Amino acid sequence: MGLFDIFKKASGQEEQRKKEEELNRGNPKDKNLEWFASEEGINSFKEYTTPQNYILEETIQKEKESKYNQYSLDVVMSVFHKTAKVPYLYFTSLVSNIKVQPLEYVGPIEMLVGVLSLQAKTYYLDDDGEPQPKETDLSPEEIVSVEKNPVLNFVSNFKCFDLKDDMKGSWDDKWKLYSTIIIFLGIESIKDKDVVSKNKWIFEDSSYFNDLGTVRKEKGFIKKAIELSPNKEYFEKRISELE
Repeated sequence: MGLFDIFKKASGQEEQRKKEEELNRGNPKDKNLEWFASEEGINSFKEYTTPQNYILEETIQKEKESKYNQYSLDVVMSVFHKTAKVPYLYFTSLVSNIKVQPLEYVGPIEMLVGVLSLQAKTYYLDDDGEPQPKETDLSPEEIVSVEKNPVLNFVSNFKCFDLKDDMKGSWDDKWKLYSTIIIFLGIESIKDKDVVSKNKWIFEDSSYFNDLGTVRKEKGFIKKAIELSPNKEYFEKRISELE
């Protein structure tokens, strides 16, 4: 191998290394929580949550359901869409930093990721299928913050019960109550980022347990929420959907 060939090979390797570094710089995988709040993390947030990447994620999800439904979305992306930059990947990486008992399970993780994606989405489709800008009370910096994002605040500080079968109730009954609050906070926080400070009852045992010390059923819990929450209209709508 001549000197020119050696130089050419070394240049190619250096160029490849720089490309890999650039790709990894904005890649949220295996990043710690502090990274998501950094300038680099926020830039990555904006890159992964463009309308085009929401559409790409929907396309990949449809492909998974039609061709690869036996695999998880993670597997489909890592095998067939290695360079895809979609909201699911960004928020899955963020959520992996939150070490609480409910997030040991796939269901709660996927729900939380879905709610975060909803908070970050900057558009909606009107009745004609045309994209319209969506107003939100949360900035990107607040969405990735455990303290400032109402949903992440709740998930990180909730201690009323573990998601498992025990004397306090079944996994299923607990999951219905837990997911009810995650969805409530996800929807309401879009127009009111102070929703947690107005709903301190979501951290109180008495909100979830009846006089026997067992978790309430879903309908009873929502009725209790109507009593306790200033967001009564939201829970009144929920109760009507159950009846």
